Amino acid sequence: MGIYREIGFDPSKLNKEIFGFVGNRIQKVIMWEAFYLLQQGVIDVENLDRIIRNSLGLRYAAVGPLEANRLGGGPEGARKLIKGIAGGWDKTMPAGVPDMSRLDEILDEIDATFGTDAASFQQRSEARDEKMRGFLDVIAKVEPASKP
Repeated sequence: MGIYREIGFDPSKLNKEIFGFVGNRIQKVIMWEAFYLLQQGVIDVENLDRIIRNSLGLRYAAVGPLEANRLGGGPEGARKLIKGIAGGWDKTMPAGVPDMSRLDEILDEIDATFGTDAASFQQRSEARDEKMRGFLDVIAKVEPASKP
């Protein structure tokens, strides 16, 4: 942990081993729901990305999902949010299960929307990296990394 902090990272400690990275496991759940929404025709690729970028993405860049729930519950905390607004999510918004046999349709739509050529890859990668550096700079100014 100390070595990673020394080179400018903000490491996290796992309490026990599990297959896969924690962030990737959470990303998988988001992607499965995204694929489901796309397959159901609820939204298209570009607008789905826009929604994530302008809502969850910004929120989770500032605070993680659990702190966001605490804040969403107001002064009473996460319990108020989960028992109130989110209490019926399992009935009103069950998680979607994408049809993996139709995954190629989604991948075709993603590639058609964002391109598969070297120039678009380079441009989009540079734009992403510049935005991420900007986010990290702002976060560092507002909330300096904690030291052990």
